[in-house]
Amino acid sequence: SKKLEAQIGTLSLRTPLIVASGPIGRCAQGWFRANSAGCGAVVTKSTTQLPWPGNPAIRIMSHGKNSVINCEGLPNRGVEATTLEIKQTKAINSELVVVPNITANTEVEFVDMARRFEEAGADAIELNMFFLPE
Repeated sequence: SKKLEAQIGTLSLRTPLIVASGPIGRCAQGWFRANSAGCGAVVTKSTTQLPWPGNPAIRIMSHGKNSVINCEGLPNRGVEATTLEIKQTKAINSELVVVPNITANTEVEFVDMARRFEEAGADAIELNMFFLPE
């Protein structure tokens, strides 16, 4: 059988399949499921400095016959909870490639969160340049 390994910069993936930031990346349960399904990496749900509730319901609605609009508004548990979950996940399976998605209001917040995720064992960082309302 052929190997599907991929290289992105210095990051080595066992397959080129990467789960994009979204509901599957919300917590470690989804990360492990994606890994078991053969994904090379998983990008976490967008994470902010502090927990963020996102938009009020209704967040998903039908639009036409075959499409939906999703506007969750980046709900997440914040950097503290996500950092802890990355540490715990990497302790269980250091081979699982986790890429936190960061969104922040300032350069200082981006840098602080990236450093914290790196220290927790993140394999790469994805920056979400959407800025939260103040």
